[in-house]
Amino acid sequence: MKYKLWLATIPSTIINSPYKLLMYGGSAKDIFYMSEGELKLIYQWPGDRLTQFLSHREAYDPDKELEIFNKTGMKLITIEDEGYPYRLRMIHSPPYGLFYFGSLDILRTRTIAIIGARHCSEYGKTAAFNIAKGLVLGNNTIISGMACGIDTQAHLGALYEDGKTAAVLGCGADIIYPRSNRSLYNKIRTVGLILSEYSPGTQPLAYNFPVRNRIISGLSDIVIVIEAKEKSGSLITCDFALEQGKDIYVLPGRVGEPLSYGCNKLISQGAGIIYDIDKFTSDLKITSKKRKGRKVTMPEINDSENAMLNLLGIQPMELETIIGLSPYTPIETIEHIVSLQKKNCIKEIFKNMYIRSNIDL
Repeated sequence: MKYKLWLATIPSTIINSPYKLLMYGGSAKDIFYMSEGELKLIYQWPGDRLTQFLSHREAYDPDKELEIFNKTGMKLITIEDEGYPYRLRMIHSPPYGLFYFGSLDILRTRTIAIIGARHCSEYGKTAAFNIAKGLVLGNNTIISGMACGIDTQAHLGALYEDGKTAAVLGCGADIIYPRSNRSLYNKIRTVGLILSEYSPGTQPLAYNFPVRNRIISGLSDIVIVIEAKEKSGSLITCDFALEQGKDIYVLPGRVGEPLSYGCNKLISQGAGIIYDIDKFTSDLKITSKKRKGRKVTMPEINDSENAMLNLLGIQPMELETIIGLSPYTPIETIEHIVSLQKKNCIKEIFKNMYIRSNIDL
């Protein structure tokens, strides 16, 4: 493991694809002990990359770095390992290693990526939430990138039904990005899967994300796009998906709307159309699963509780926001929230984030 950790954490400025080096080098341990001459024979090193590689290797202490890594609670799996996601083995330039929190077991069922614009419309948010919500009821795993907008709603829709969801980050798996998704990150880390090919501590640099997108599509059996502009990271993901032979479905939009351009263009190129969300999610069910959040019978509630309930809609709301909107004191508001939870009228989707349980989405 200590040599695998070394190979997985070599900066991309030194070597772009450790996997290619591994193809001819045998194993991470073999590569660690190779001579300069052997390294020249098995890999083409542009510029002074080999000199940088040798300097990095000489300064690296495998035992010390492994000890530091083990304290993070993070896990590492590499393409050398048996449990490496089989879908990624089949793509061009698979990541050598994946750093992650959670369980890779959720990738063993059918996986569906839901991606789209960060600055999306309410229509897009609602659609992403509903599609993810319906798909996890069919025992599908939702994959996205935890960005603001469509990604966030896809994860939330999955979590609403206690479904499986995985977030593929464009930074280290220990970095929360965007910061506004701290609660979502913590929830997915606890009950789902957070993963990244980037070393712990890697910051969310712009050029990381297009590279990251090949993993989102690579891990997925199906890719769904909800709102994408003409020049969009979602379209980059679709390019990878097409290269990987994946099915693509899109939510159509109005002609002339910037957020609809990418989806409508994909339709013109042959992508599947989601024209009925309920039918689409029903068609993609694998096994039946008890529906926990759909159409519950409303218990008796008083006027105060009803006023509180009316504050909540289909999007999760923070407790602080609820208190700010509530006509009652903070203590009274919290009491009403607790009462409504006991009556199964609202649900805490993750810490201090609430949503109605009875909305027919």
